[in-house]
Amino acid sequence: TVLEDHWYAASLAGAKVGSMNVRAVADATGDVTYATTLEMSMNRGATEVSLTVSNRWLETREGRPLEASLIQDMSMMKQETTWRFEDGQLVISESAGGGERTRTQPLTRDRWLTPYSATKYFQERAARGEDTISVRTMSPEIGPKVVTTTYTRQGTDRIEIAGRPREASVWNMVNDATPGLVTKLWLSQDGVNLVTEVDLGMGVMRMELVDRATAGGKAEELPEVFYKLLVEPDRPIEDPWRARRAILDV
Repeated sequence: TVLEDHWYAASLAGAKVGSMNVRAVADATGDVTYATTLEMSMNRGATEVSLTVSNRWLETREGRPLEASLIQDMSMMKQETTWRFEDGQLVISESAGGGERTRTQPLTRDRWLTPYSATKYFQERAARGEDTISVRTMSPEIGPKVVTTTYTRQGTDRIEIAGRPREASVWNMVNDATPGLVTKLWLSQDGVNLVTEVDLGMGVMRMELVDRATAGGKAEELPEVFYKLLVEPDRPIEDPWRARRAILDV
């Protein structure tokens, strides 16, 4: 049974760079597979770089985690992390560049929710009218530790999605692993995430709800990300090849 299946167009600095799919499926036993797949392409100097990030969680109908995986594939570099939840232990397998290692550590006793359950928790409390919502979860992207994500209601907005206006509540989302990175999101009245925006420094990354065909459409002129990460001095550098020290105001 498909519980949800949403497609998003991904843009960076105003240019379409790819798509994201968020999908939850329940099998005959009630176990839920929750998967997000992000596919993007950008320019790094004269080279086009393709990136795919896939997150997948398997949990019981009660929300107990069984397995999680993260695959990050960037052109010629691929990394994969798998978590297995076994008898109070977390078995972590990591592979990159042909090598693989596995380690086991005690599973935290802290209370937390899987990403799918955490999303539902937020949506339910937002529908009740709560203005500040905190939820604790875990992610292979961050590592085997509990992270607290806090949502703060900013107000309401009317935005156009797929050619028609939608009423939405507006939220700021931040987690304690990256407290300086604030994500803004627009949530529909029926609990669907319509738009998310986050400033990555090289430009604003925007995910907007679309149909599958639009999400898979050809990307526009790809943004250049490499040179945007360089620091431009405010005046000429005397004898730059001999310089050994710089002061940066960031």
